[in-house]
Amino acid sequence: MRQRGRGSFAFRGGDCYSSGMSNPTRDEFVAQVIEIVHTRFPLLTIVPADEDFAVRIKPKKDRGQGHLASLENLYRMTALDPKDLQHHVERWAVELLRASDREFELCKP
Repeated sequence: MRQRGRGSFAFRGGDCYSSGMSNPTRDEFVAQVIEIVHTRFPLLTIVPADEDFAVRIKPKKDRGQGHLASLENLYRMTALDPKDLQHHVERWAVELLRASDREFELCKP
């Protein structure tokens, strides 16, 4: 008979992703994301959005409001792995930048 907590399942007894770490509130998370993005990408403007749980992000040279980016999936991802918050946020920002570059390329005459 197998012992409990000793199987090969990803979340064995002591490996629970939520053990010992508390998740930030949504407001705290928005502030953390803004700080990380601003530090890593100083040429970006990132501000909390008026909408539900999102930010507006744009290159400083662009005009307008910027792209609305929901934080829901990023929040869930970092809740599963809070110790890699900075890595997740930086990767998320790079993906947004690449998507906006592709959009810009497609709009060129």
